[in-house]
Amino acid sequence: MKKSLLFILIAFFSYVGTFGQNVEGTLELQLNANNHVPFWMRANKFGSVPSKGTSSSFIGNIYKHYGDTSTFKKFDYGLGLEVRANIGSESNVTIIEGYGKVKYDFIEIRAGRFKEFLGLVDSSLSIGSFSISGNALGIPKIEVRVPEYWPRKTLISGRGNFAHGWYGYIPTKGTLAQTDSLYTYFHQKSLWIRIARPHWKIKFYGGFVDNAYWGDEYKLHESFNMTKFQRYWSVISGKVWQESKVGNHVGNIDAKIEYDLKKYKISLYRQFFYEVGALWHLANIADGLLGITLENKEISNSKITWSKILVEALYTKNQAGEPWSKPTPTGNENYLNHYIYNYGWSYRNNGLGNPFITPKHTARENLPSSPYLIEYFINNRIWGFNSGFEGNLFGWSTISKLSFTKNFGTRVTEKLFPQSLQFSFYLEGQKKLSKSYFTKIVLGVDSGRLLPNSNGLTLSIIRKF
Repeated sequence: MKKSLLFILIAFFSYVGTFGQNVEGTLELQLNANNHVPFWMRANKFGSVPSKGTSSSFIGNIYKHYGDTSTFKKFDYGLGLEVRANIGSESNVTIIEGYGKVKYDFIEIRAGRFKEFLGLVDSSLSIGSFSISGNALGIPKIEVRVPEYWPRKTLISGRGNFAHGWYGYIPTKGTLAQTDSLYTYFHQKSLWIRIARPHWKIKFYGGFVDNAYWGDEYKLHESFNMTKFQRYWSVISGKVWQESKVGNHVGNIDAKIEYDLKKYKISLYRQFFYEVGALWHLANIADGLLGITLENKEISNSKITWSKILVEALYTKNQAGEPWSKPTPTGNENYLNHYIYNYGWSYRNNGLGNPFITPKHTARENLPSSPYLIEYFINNRIWGFNSGFEGNLFGWSTISKLSFTKNFGTRVTEKLFPQSLQFSFYLEGQKKLSKSYFTKIVLGVDSGRLLPNSNGLTLSIIRKF
């Protein structure tokens, strides 16, 4: 491990020294102390998390960004790489992000692993989108996308993507599958619409993202006789086979209103969840994420300032399974779990979706799980509240998050799972020491009946070239 870390450091500094005018790099040393990493110190970190207990980390990132982005009509390319090396109880080296991309006009083609979330929720303080929240490493993919709203000055503009990815083998032991694993691909498409002129104070946004695992379907059903192209088309189009979609589809539909004032900007958004089909019948319409943000557009030079405040409410208890829920052909939901894929909607040991939906390995050991189904997520029925703050306190750029949830297990375990309260707190401060050096301090606290009680402290030195 030490040799690997030394190699990474040498390669990093060699690259910076050679291409320093075209790249941006950060060198960070991190120390963690505790047996469990607190929730907000690992949630929505794109899979970049420290080891349990006391550990140190090196994080290096190198990027070649696009040049002038004020005009679309220009060919350009970009590269990016971020690597994390942990030394501690679980030493490892992980590529957090690595990609190449090219663009011309408003269209971009890119390939690799990306740090991203998909939805209209807030990008820095939110709990996270239902389907792709930035909680896990990105699944390697190649995609065509329009990254910014286009056309820029018209009443109606849009952005979106179409991607194909490679997940790899997913275990299917103990399920209806006729094999212990399935080789799985990843499909993703999204479309986001903006209705507003650039000068309008009020702007309306809406759209969706559809993600799916698929592959090796012929190993699940003897009568399955589609060609690979037919399977792919069914995944893309949503065409059903024997009253069921091909692949495991998870997505969200978002709506947002943005009100731009002279000194502030207010955003109100609502996210709806879909998986097996309940939303099509409005059977789980009560579930969703509701959020509001207030942004300060005139930040002063005073010692205490604020730039953004967020408040969110999350509700996932319904899942089309209440006595009053509208009956559907597909039955009730079981958010992010799956009856074939052992690991549900996760990747590399982390959930891909909303991090409040709890994997078994991060919860307290005494909490019940399904006696007859493999449920990777043992808690997906949640009522939750989240608040966030960004600002500057005495020269420290500050981020804080405070969340509280009531947790009720899953539909399978609702009579066994005790109502579990959970409180999580996060505080981050970063200060500039010189032109190139920064320091960062992070504090995390978990207290409750869902996650192990824990405290965490991270001290970092950052070097920017």
